[in-house]
Amino acid sequence: MTSAQKTLTATAVVLAACFLAFSVAQAFDFRLVEGINVWIKPAKFALSLAIFAATQAVYLHFVQPQRQSKWPMAFVQWGLIAPAAFELGYIVFQAAQAQPSHFFVSDAFHGLMYTLMGVAAVTIMLTLVPVAYEIVRHPVAGTPGHMRFALAVAPMFSVILVVVTAGYMSMTEGHSVGAVGGSFPLFGWNRAGGDLRVAHFFSLHIHQVLPLGALLVGGLPPVLRWSAVIAGTVAYTAFCLWTFTEALAGRPFL
Repeated sequence: MTSAQKTLTATAVVLAACFLAFSVAQAFDFRLVEGINVWIKPAKFALSLAIFAATQAVYLHFVQPQRQSKWPMAFVQWGLIAPAAFELGYIVFQAAQAQPSHFFVSDAFHGLMYTLMGVAAVTIMLTLVPVAYEIVRHPVAGTPGHMRFALAVAPMFSVILVVVTAGYMSMTEGHSVGAVGGSFPLFGWNRAGGDLRVAHFFSLHIHQVLPLGALLVGGLPPVLRWSAVIAGTVAYTAFCLWTFTEALAGRPFL
């Protein structure tokens, strides 16, 4: 394991510990923000960031070790760690005061912090770009072509779709479209009308789902492997776009 992989793995472990701490906090602090426990959002973000950091560490497994000491890899590490610390720190700060962190722009300070959270989120997503580039140009010897394709294309699609969905949400007054009511199990998505978080969620996880699919079809003949990966890429991307258009139309997911 290279130094970059160790750093990202350690980051994932710390964030996972934060997730556990925020989960436990819900059993002792019963305050609510917008109808949910104040520590649910910090827990969700800590878990999401932990998974993201762990995924980046796995991606680096497919980059030649000598390339991981180059400056783009420093951006992959600190372009994730620093913005993640800021974003999660502000979410925790707001939770401690029983105030929302997102779409909360009641004054200049909170407006600025909300904007900076958006900048932090975009920066974190952009750390996928150098990794995808290195996998295309300098992959570890023996990486199958269909896997290299998935590892290169999936991050780029994820960046584009996440920026589009998150950007649209940031320009609205919230993530719900149309009627509001009910709550999708575990995720909390709006059940009465559209919810832009659905498309955002599935878009965020493209860079995990597609390489996993490529791994699962690795035992097939080459033609079938490529066919499956390309078809899966098209289908999953279309699914993300469908969830986005459904939300815009005010229709609930499922």
